[in-house]
Amino acid sequence: MEFEIPDKWTSLVWLVGAVSSSVFHPIVRYYNNTCKFGWRQRRFMFAGAVGATIAFLTIGFAKDIGYAFGDNLSEYTKNRTLIIFGIRLWMLEISINIIDARCRDFLDDLASRDQPKIRLAYQFLSFFMSVGNEVGYLTVLFSIFDVILPFTMTKACDRFCENVKSISIF
Repeated sequence: MEFEIPDKWTSLVWLVGAVSSSVFHPIVRYYNNTCKFGWRQRRFMFAGAVGATIAFLTIGFAKDIGYAFGDNLSEYTKNRTLIIFGIRLWMLEISINIIDARCRDFLDDLASRDQPKIRLAYQFLSFFMSVGNEVGYLTVLFSIFDVILPFTMTKACDRFCENVKSISIF
């Protein structure tokens, strides 16, 4: 999906990955380790999953939301769309980092500090994460979503935007 992001802002959008890892991991780990309730990692994994779902759906519909809030389709840079996209991309990055860190801690707890089990658990986690990423990348190549979900084609979105919206719904 093309958001016509100016080059000077592109690096700032992707900077959040490093910042979120450096800032949010220690904070979440502290609250996770001092938690006295059951389901220590699970509540953070659930919160991360809810945040990632909201962010992913909003990114898919960012052009429509920006258009609804007054973006002009004839302009090159659509400021409201970029703001929605940037904030939700940061939310998505933070949510994925929280889920990833809590899943690794959960696997450590399940393996009971047994190094061969931890290594095997990390191998399976990495394998399934990579398979999920590749399947997600490959789904963008298919253009059958306009037939399955015709309501995703709007005035603000072209074919590629329609595919991203359809994938975010699934």
